[in-house]
Amino acid sequence: MSDFVTQKSVKARKQHDCSECKGFIPTGERYMLISGASEGQGFSFKRCGACHHAFVWLDMTLRLGPYGMPPDEGIEFGALRAELAEYACESRFTDPEPLKHLHGMAERYTAAQNTKEAQ
Repeated sequence: MSDFVTQKSVKARKQHDCSECKGFIPTGERYMLISGASEGQGFSFKRCGACHHAFVWLDMTLRLGPYGMPPDEGIEFGALRAELAEYACESRFTDPEPLKHLHGMAERYTAAQNTKEAQ
């Protein structure tokens, strides 16, 4: 069985939930759709624009860092928050970028939860 992954930017025709921050992806907003198959199991993963920006930043930072993340490794789906927190801790919180992304993820999650509770 062949393993594969596809990634494309799509425009939301209806509201979705981001697989990373658990916030809403509103209708009309662009998001990254990652789908494929691994070990015979299909998967589909949605990442809002802000989380995708954070993912790209962290991926490039880890790959270009002094120890360099190997090309065959990467950030697991759904682990962006944990990876950002780990990077912030390892950098001794001197780099504001991961904290900015973590704060944005928390705000989107809280907004989505408040909306769900109000319904």
